[in-house]
Amino acid sequence: MKQINNYRSWFNLMLLATCLTFGCKKNIDEIKQESGKISSIDAKNRSLKLSNLSVQRSDELMEGFSLLLRDALADDVELRRFLKNEALKKFDLDYDILYGMIKDKTVSNNQTFREKLLKYVNSEQELFEFEESLPLLTIYVPEIPNFSAEKWNAESEKPAVSTGIINKNKMVTYYLNDGEQEEKLVDLVPGFPLLVIKNNERVVLSEHANELKITNTSRITTASNNYVFTSENFNGLSENQKTNSSKVGGGATTNSTCLNCSLDDKLSTAFDLWQQYGTNNIWQRDYIYYSITPNSPNGPLDTRYQETITALKFKTGKEAYDKISDQSEDPYAIHDPNSPTNSPTASWTEGSFEFKVTVLINNTQGLGTVITKLFPVSPSRLFFLRYVAQGNNYYTLSITPIQCDLNEVVAAWDIKNNGVAWKVTLSEADASSTITTSQTNTSQFATNFGFDLSKIGLKFGTSSTTTSVSNYSIATQVGDDQLGEGAIYFYDPVVISWDIIPGVGAQSYTFKDIDTGWALLTIQPKKVF
Repeated sequence: MKQINNYRSWFNLMLLATCLTFGCKKNIDEIKQESGKISSIDAKNRSLKLSNLSVQRSDELMEGFSLLLRDALADDVELRRFLKNEALKKFDLDYDILYGMIKDKTVSNNQTFREKLLKYVNSEQELFEFEESLPLLTIYVPEIPNFSAEKWNAESEKPAVSTGIINKNKMVTYYLNDGEQEEKLVDLVPGFPLLVIKNNERVVLSEHANELKITNTSRITTASNNYVFTSENFNGLSENQKTNSSKVGGGATTNSTCLNCSLDDKLSTAFDLWQQYGTNNIWQRDYIYYSITPNSPNGPLDTRYQETITALKFKTGKEAYDKISDQSEDPYAIHDPNSPTNSPTASWTEGSFEFKVTVLINNTQGLGTVITKLFPVSPSRLFFLRYVAQGNNYYTLSITPIQCDLNEVVAAWDIKNNGVAWKVTLSEADASSTITTSQTNTSQFATNFGFDLSKIGLKFGTSSTTTSVSNYSIATQVGDDQLGEGAIYFYDPVVISWDIIPGVGAQSYTFKDIDTGWALLTIQPKKVF
């Protein structure tokens, strides 16, 4: 009863604070009588409510749900088993449990998850407020020292719960399984059983899909809400995506490398021609896309090859890790008041990162093509992480960047219709309100093409070039961590060196990278069919 009373005391204080701040026109009994009507709020009103939810109020609600869940977990082993099994399903390719998906699932004794939680609240209205105000409410099982979804012994381990939200003193609050709580500095990583309460960043309410320019992704239908994945790359309900999520990264290098691997024949030949005839006389992509050589200067576009994001590596360790993990040097910097997910949080709340690469391509009609690739990457594929013990149950992180190998296809480079230069931006995506920005980009175009669309001559040939300015409309989220931008040119080399690994005899190839400021990104032609 002590744990239940702890939660109820918190809720009553929050209710009083809300009344003092916003004014309460109805008493709690009147609200309870109308609680059954709340779930029927139409989509328009729900959207208005969400847009008006302040960061402070969102944080308060997540803290309240943390207390509620902590108390329920301490009492109910069936509930702990249930949440472990749901986390292991990785519905969004992370150990996330979307409350809206599981609240009506049966846990034990013919009771649903929601019915289990009702035992720990004063009224159903309290639970309704969590559900209506936080439709993306998610329970996450972090991978931290001594604990993960796989390691969780649900029979005996009663997790603490935290939101990981950083307060003004750069501290994080933990609600412990004995009913107590403690605060620790944000740089300390917990090493005990722990669940994290957060908003999901890989799904959104389907009613917001158009606003966020989300198309062609799978939907999740529940009794109270419909959700859509922000990218099909996050769809853990698809067996194909579950298989693809097992990719691993390579070793640390200055430029991205292919160690002890077989290089595609066209890329290998293009590199040989580049070395043979001189780096200023040959464009490697001329041969890759058009099979053009000094002895065979004409050729059609080979669409089997398309530019592909093949590697990502950060230039720093801790600085980059903190940047993309939502840690902030100033936790109380100005936040967007309309964003319910814009509070800085500790790094261990993140799980896998969601990266967004946006490619801006000019074409001959003066229209800008925007191609966006959104994909998950686990921290262990980007950094070598070593935990250093700091007393009992807490650790600090030693962080070294490593190369992460990827395979995200962008587009074939048709240099007749697409510009010589493509602009590339990199960010780590966070669920938040949307901003649409306009950009312009000037690019040069080759004109040495015949009537059959074959390219005539090496490089720009003997004909003059043209230039074009394109306008772009780009949708970004307020909470995105901007990681810089760069450019890739058709005349850039693809392979810049090769070597024999000493003592092994295997070949090693090094590729041209794009430096965005924060990271090195490799985009190169690959045979895709």
